[in-house]
Amino acid sequence: MKKINLALLGSNISHSLSPSIYKRKLKIDHDYDLLDFDSSIPSLNELAKKYDGMNITAPHKRAFLNDPLLVIDEDTKALNAINCLKFKDSKVSATNTDYYAIKKLFPKIYDENISGSIFLLGDGAMGTLFKFYFESQGVEFTQLSRRLGNTFSEKEFSTIDRNKTHLIINCLSRDFVFSEKLEFGDWVFWDINYSHNKQADFFSSLSNFRYIDGEEFLETQADGAIEFWGFPSL
Repeated sequence: MKKINLALLGSNISHSLSPSIYKRKLKIDHDYDLLDFDSSIPSLNELAKKYDGMNITAPHKRAFLNDPLLVIDEDTKALNAINCLKFKDSKVSATNTDYYAIKKLFPKIYDENISGSIFLLGDGAMGTLFKFYFESQGVEFTQLSRRLGNTFSEKEFSTIDRNKTHLIINCLSRDFVFSEKLEFGDWVFWDINYSHNKQADFFSSLSNFRYIDGEEFLETQADGAIEFWGFPSL
């Protein structure tokens, strides 16, 4: 198979682990570019001339939804966000491997750890995906977002059953650091961000919190992308 060209499209992505992850996972010669754009991103037509596959991260997950070149199934369209493109045979197909990772990882994390409540932080593209999944599965949760009129202060969590273990899922950007110590109940904090050292450091001294870094989420996204692209993997 010929060498393939891949890329990640996003903003402030110099820290991305994606190049090393795909280098480890893909059993095929490839290049992986980081396309760092705040705005004025390349068109699908431009991207199709160079790339075989592409990942998309914030803030561009909704950028191509209405592009006439895009081929997207109804289930993915209902998510209102895409993060993976495949360029093949003059077609540009899209999927959402964030959702793939949610479906793979949430049941495992919940079944192994959680007996109490679920709190979802944020209502952006990722928070919306978790909400979509929870509602489709009949999972009860509380969504916290400044746009929804609530904050992330201790009072939002104070009504929990203090004899159970509860889950907080952080779908906010790396700029946000959760800083409520919540000295009641037991907690799992699942951070969708990876290598978020400030957040990990905050929880390191709290005995009633277990912190889950987002690297496994990123790894699972990559598995979904490779499956979607149809490339051989290790």
